[in-house]
Amino acid sequence: MSRKMMFDFKNRINNLDLPKSKMWMALYEAIYNSIHAIQERDIKDGKVKVIIKRSNSLLEDDIKKIDTIEIIDNGIGFNKENFMSFLTSDSPYKQKIGGRGVGRLTWLKVFKKVIINSVFAEENKYYKRYILFSENGIENDYVKEIEKTSKIETSVKMINMIQPYVEESDIKSTEISDNLIQYLAPYLIANDNVEISILESESEDIVKLDFVFFNEYIRSVLKKEIYIDNVKFSLDHVFSTTKSNLKNNHIYISAQDRLVWDKNLDNYIGNLPSYYILKDEKVNYSCFIKSAFLDEEVTCERITFNNFKFDNKNSGFTGINGYESIISSIEDYLNEYINEFSKAKFEKIKNYILQEEEQYGYLFRNNEMKKEIMAIPSSIANNPQKLSSKIRDIDNEYYFKIKKRVETEIINDEDISKIASKIKDTSQKSLMEYIIRRKLIIETVAKKTKKNANNKYCLEKDIHRIIFPMNESLSTVNYDDHNLWLLDERLAFSYQAMSDMRMDKYVKNSKSAKRPDLIFINNFTSLETTDRSIIDSIYIVELKRPNRENMDDSPLKQILGYIEEIKKSNTLITPEGDIFDVDEKVTFECYIIGDPNHEMKQRLYRDNFTKILNGERWYYYHSQYNAKIEFISFKRMIKDAKIRNMIFERKLKIKDENE
Repeated sequence: MSRKMMFDFKNRINNLDLPKSKMWMALYEAIYNSIHAIQERDIKDGKVKVIIKRSNSLLEDDIKKIDTIEIIDNGIGFNKENFMSFLTSDSPYKQKIGGRGVGRLTWLKVFKKVIINSVFAEENKYYKRYILFSENGIENDYVKEIEKTSKIETSVKMINMIQPYVEESDIKSTEISDNLIQYLAPYLIANDNVEISILESESEDIVKLDFVFFNEYIRSVLKKEIYIDNVKFSLDHVFSTTKSNLKNNHIYISAQDRLVWDKNLDNYIGNLPSYYILKDEKVNYSCFIKSAFLDEEVTCERITFNNFKFDNKNSGFTGINGYESIISSIEDYLNEYINEFSKAKFEKIKNYILQEEEQYGYLFRNNEMKKEIMAIPSSIANNPQKLSSKIRDIDNEYYFKIKKRVETEIINDEDISKIASKIKDTSQKSLMEYIIRRKLIIETVAKKTKKNANNKYCLEKDIHRIIFPMNESLSTVNYDDHNLWLLDERLAFSYQAMSDMRMDKYVKNSKSAKRPDLIFINNFTSLETTDRSIIDSIYIVELKRPNRENMDDSPLKQILGYIEEIKKSNTLITPEGDIFDVDEKVTFECYIIGDPNHEMKQRLYRDNFTKILNGERWYYYHSQYNAKIEFISFKRMIKDAKIRNMIFERKLKIKDENE
């Protein structure tokens, strides 16, 4: 017998808004119907079984797409009243337990048809009802009396999942369970007497959804009541395991035991932890909110409310805005956990700064900056790279605030004293950062001059690039991009420098392809009658690979060759076109940096170098060229750089005085 639904059924389904992300609504609406049927029957051993049948697949290991889902329960069943409610759109019959009579529409939004078989008791007799349900309404149904020995049970079989939902159905039953838990949680929190299981028909794998929820997910539940505009709301503060589908710092607002809104608390309360600690276990926090008022005000699709909102802006809204009261209640509850977490987070940030970026230690001496540190989210505090970037942002913001105040405000002597103190902190920070950077560079060079994991020494160019970029000039390299201070602090203030450049590029009329490692031009005197300048001194640096052997030429021969090429021309032209005259009496300061191994010592002896500082330095003077040439070992270069840096480290307390 075919029955017409009492409204334009097909059009009602087409107009139903059900995105793919909400596809499991069809299943949990059916499960809720089963739960309500169990409640109506008033039994203590309620059971809901979900059986999943999947389509065939050519790939054995492939997770197959779902074809049919059957929901079986031992609730009251499709008696006369329930059947008449089923025939009526938006039926008010089950409103007292949260039913709207629209859940069945979602079944046909996701599946082609539904077959219902229900055994129920009525007036001391047992009946079986059959219903074939599709977009055309109830295409066929009948009811007949049966033996009393039959088991009271209802099966809702949703058949042939349709597009676009079927494309999203190739997931495991454990994932389906996780999806359902998010929506069933409001009911599961309030009721623990219904067993819900999900069964894969082919593999017979079973997931006990209620068992998973309470034993694997939930760790603590505290129930509270609040009043908003004289309307009672129930809040369940829940801590669940981090593996649960219950998100951390989320509010779940439900109506009629169904989830309607999922709000992220981090958008409303700052500085919440990324997890909480409960009995030495990491847990997530969720707040479940329900109210008889919400049950009345939820729309029929159960995706929003008519006269309730959760927003930090009222904007003329005349209904109830739960934002302020709910957030206040949650803050009161979480206060203990937040304070404890904030202390631990602050200590983590402080330890990071003191161990890794000591130049920002001044931030802890300023209350304003300390608040900024406290406000760093835990997601950033737990990530060293993000934390470093955030601390730099705070430091920069602090600096510009001070700078702006100095530039724009009229200040008195007291203000000047305060601001000077702040500027001292930021200046100290900048100096500390620079000294720490130098300290790390020294450590890097020290490692480079020793054998690596492959029992080999690094190449000359590896050391060269640390000291100064190759094929560059001083005018094209920023101060922070070279480390000339490793050799001599004065080199950074030369007029010009050329690194690993062919001599014919800057020595006038030269045809030499020789490439001195580093040449520095120092000019302090200009000729008034010409556009040319006189060079006061020239520095030449020649680097040798650590522990180098089998040298073709002596280092002295190399250095003197460069000097001869320069003196032969008597004119240097920088890459920028500046012209320099090389006076006959110009001073050459030359350094050879290398390891004093056996071959190097032999070369130095043969070239009449004088050994000083236990062989870590060797000295030679060429009177004809006015050239002072010094061999410095890598060990000595590193030691001298450390000594020059150490006084700053100690003054800034970067390093212990006894180290």
